[in-house]
Amino acid sequence: MSLAIGLAACVGPTALPSPTLRAGLVNLPDLPGAAAAEGDRLWIAGYAAGRLYRVSGTQRLDVLAIPIANPHLLQPACEPGTVHDAPMGSFLPRRCDLPSGVAVGAGSVWIGRNDRQAVLRLDQASGRVIATIPVGFHVFNLAADPTSVWVVSFEDDMVARIDATTNAVTLRRSMLHAPSGVLINDGSVWISRSGNATVVRLDAITGAQEAEIAVGRRPFPVAAGNGAIWVRCEQDSTVSRIDPSTNRLVATIPVDPFYGLDGVDSMVANAGGVWISGLTLQWIDASSNQVTRSLPQSGRPYQSGAGRLWVLSLGGQVSRVVA
Repeated sequence: MSLAIGLAACVGPTALPSPTLRAGLVNLPDLPGAAAAEGDRLWIAGYAAGRLYRVSGTQRLDVLAIPIANPHLLQPACEPGTVHDAPMGSFLPRRCDLPSGVAVGAGSVWIGRNDRQAVLRLDQASGRVIATIPVGFHVFNLAADPTSVWVVSFEDDMVARIDATTNAVTLRRSMLHAPSGVLINDGSVWISRSGNATVVRLDAITGAQEAEIAVGRRPFPVAAGNGAIWVRCEQDSTVSRIDPSTNRLVATIPVDPFYGLDGVDSMVANAGGVWISGLTLQWIDASSNQVTRSLPQSGRPYQSGAGRLWVLSLGGQVSRVVA
């Protein structure tokens, strides 16, 4: 397990802690990788076991395990006890994840299957694979909306667009400097490039580049909300706020150091602010651009609706909390 822990968390921004009210709790049998949420369902990659988990429910959480493939057959370097399980300070160990990357959109779940350099499309209700779409590179991360899926490869410096109606790859292009985070929002695709501390804005239809914005070091997860694009910059322990109307960086917000698996992180933009992952969940108030409160719960946040969050811990505990 590749683990990055910010040991300087005690000197990070201070925030008033808030009590945590859990609305449901369950433990996964495997360590969790990438994840994506839609309402009362959270989809999680069991990256070392070759499974996809669906956690659903409100008060009582149920778990469905969906076999995908054997990750130990992916390549020799992915055998247990190799670099896949060791701290590196790099996203490269994620190439061994199977599945790799998770997104929900167009009525389906989309995951990367790197033994085939392909994206799988699964039916949300049954978990059945309904399409296998070759992309020709290692899948690192995905984003989906009702019409398309965007796929990025940190390792291969590639980006692709899949038409959600036809399951065809309609765009495939190179993108240097390690594309990692990806977000589809309001006709644009926002891609963080962890290799050169920038965020690139693309047209969601043509893939043409519209802007490049310098942000903090090792930008990764991207979220949209409160009229802004938010980017977690893990090496700097900051969050960058971008104004999409001007494509300018308008705020750099200090946060606690990153804590978690290299190459696995998330942010949630809600009305009034943004939640980020960590030893405690931190809330950035959009009106002040400051961390103003925290939840005493470690892990990654995902949107659950109705004032609640999914929280996924490093060890595989899944909970729904009132936020």
